[in-house]
Amino acid sequence: MSYANIDGVDIKLDVYIPPANGAHDPTPAVLFFHGGGCFSGTRQNEGIAYFPWIEPLERGYLFITADYRLLHPFTGLDQLEDALRLFQFLDSEFNGKLRQAGATMMLDIDKIAVLGESGGGYIARLAALHAMPRPAALVSYYGMGGDMLSDFWLNVREPQSMPRERVARFLETEPTKETGLPIFVQDGFFTDAQRRTDAFAWISQNGLFLDYLTGIHGLSERLRTFPRDQRESMVPKTVQKAFPECSLHASRLHPPVLFVHSKNDTIVPLSESLQTHWQLKEASVMTELFLIDGEKHGPVKLDGSAVAGMESGEEAVFRFIDSVLKTNKI
Repeated sequence: MSYANIDGVDIKLDVYIPPANGAHDPTPAVLFFHGGGCFSGTRQNEGIAYFPWIEPLERGYLFITADYRLLHPFTGLDQLEDALRLFQFLDSEFNGKLRQAGATMMLDIDKIAVLGESGGGYIARLAALHAMPRPAALVSYYGMGGDMLSDFWLNVREPQSMPRERVARFLETEPTKETGLPIFVQDGFFTDAQRRTDAFAWISQNGLFLDYLTGIHGLSERLRTFPRDQRESMVPKTVQKAFPECSLHASRLHPPVLFVHSKNDTIVPLSESLQTHWQLKEASVMTELFLIDGEKHGPVKLDGSAVAGMESGEEAVFRFIDSVLKTNKI
């Protein structure tokens, strides 16, 4: 179903309903945001599977998976708007849509855990900080959005793994407006029909990601001239909400968080989770950290198989979600 139409761009979600248990009480939900570096991916889990969808259903949760507008020409502020519009829809229209479809199970708007994988972690963080009603819990699964002013996102990295010729067409032509593109494997790369996934890799390794996140050409170059501890104050006020780390002053209202991350992640650095984890701890927010050994990034390898440690990571995710959603403390 559509949850928003913005300037003619239709943005959709899918909902999966657990087996009926005879009860008609409002039901908690897991709301999933897909990965893809904020440039690609789709709510429908086509191509590379992001996450085991059956688990939330077996535990009795509604499972909602939502698209969002993808970077370039859209920006992080557009993705923030999508997160806000999504929660407005869930609060005001979603249960009515379920009833129209013949469902007897309804959403408990006060018991939603947002779960974001990789780039989807950025969207989930925006929702946790700014959406109303506020999510009950956040799970960042190799997620972006906690240390985006670090040298990792601003410096040119060598050696470069993504050749420019592979993404030249995307970089040099007017981008199309997209809300979802399946990711698959081709020529040894995670990619998609427009090579947006590849473009994310090239943009990231050349220290330009923040230009695309904000839509401000040259911002990355300006920010990298300042020491790390001065960069936040140099972010233009008009785009500060696109940086979750700039909004943690309100962190006492932040929902409980679980961060799952690889110790050796070279795509989204571990600092993205560590930085926020320690900031929230200092603010007395409930936060947990689950680290996985070995693999570079994400739950699957190029051959589609699960990476080592994923099973224990997934168990940690649902232990945490159960501990928050299946209590009466919300």
